[in-house]
Amino acid sequence: MTKRLDRIRNSIREVARPIVGFARRLVTPAPPEVRIEPVKIAVGPAAGCQMLLPVPSDLTTSIIANNYERGCIDIATNVIPPDSVCFDIGGHYGFYSIVFAKTASSGRVITFEPIPSLADRIRKSAAISSLPNLTVRPVAMAGEVGRMRMRCDLHGNGDDSMGYLESYGGVKTERSELQYRTFDEFEVECVTLDSLDLPHPKFIKIDAEGAEVAIIEGGRQLMSTAKPRLLIELHGVDLALRCATILGSLGFIAIATNARSLTMPVLWLHRDDHEAMEIVRDHYKAELNVLYGDWDGNARID
Repeated sequence: MTKRLDRIRNSIREVARPIVGFARRLVTPAPPEVRIEPVKIAVGPAAGCQMLLPVPSDLTTSIIANNYERGCIDIATNVIPPDSVCFDIGGHYGFYSIVFAKTASSGRVITFEPIPSLADRIRKSAAISSLPNLTVRPVAMAGEVGRMRMRCDLHGNGDDSMGYLESYGGVKTERSELQYRTFDEFEVECVTLDSLDLPHPKFIKIDAEGAEVAIIEGGRQLMSTAKPRLLIELHGVDLALRCATILGSLGFIAIATNARSLTMPVLWLHRDDHEAMEIVRDHYKAELNVLYGDWDGNARID
């Protein structure tokens, strides 16, 4: 008798399950459609500029209110003089590019963004914001010149900030592995920092989803001669240590800009760049956190 009742219950559940699911879908409101449209930035160093951004989006809300990666933006704008040449490697939606172009108002900003749709949005954002000093190169920065396979989300199925060059493997996290399953694949042109026929940069931002070591390796000569101020998003301990080994050997010091997490934006200054070191010391004061290198004769390896 008990077994018969169990079979009946199971049969009822099987019949009811799709009906319940359908009913839930009817009463649950569909998520709003995300559109890409011009959005005006209200406050902060990019105030008054317009950007093509996803709406609605928490990221867009954060950018408008000057809350997006505030610590990085604050220190970057402090160490970029008005006549600077800046490289933005991994432009994504172009917020850093826009901020750099406003800050280096009499200088020049070159953004390297290999994903065609993102590169196009940055160009349009620069145009509607009247920033002629911002140009976009639709190429990937890498450790060698040539062509490589790139994987990213081209159809709005995942996080479009996580595109990566296959040769460098991307980022090793549970979240990234889930995102990568839906990614598209295509070929891109690659350049190196040392291959560029451009004025030496005063400031370089690198956010390249695991390619940061290769990019630095491909720019050793530039790093040695120009000694630029660097803001590098480090993806994991292994890549952080490898970056520290290379940049440390070239005379760079690492300063934390935010609390540590799976990824960590780090400011790198050459030990001969006393002007930048004074700016950073004044900015952080007692909260100055030297992660690697020799600051005031005190060597650090955190």
